[in-house]
Amino acid sequence: MKIKNLMWLLCLVISKLAFADCFDKAGSYYHLDPDYLRAIAWQESNFNPKTKIKMDPLI
Repeated sequence: MKIKNLMWLLCLVISKLAFADCFDKAGSYYHLDPDYLRAIAWQESNFNPKTKIKMDPLI
């Protein structure tokens, strides 16, 4: 049981590190501040990658 819990914890930590790294890589590639990109992601979707943005097609 302890090994299973440890594996879950390890997976969560690794996924959080990869998530944080994507903003750093994108910021470096596009010459933008990674914190600016994080702020946009927070405002638009609250860091939820499954969020669907509904847009009015007439705008």
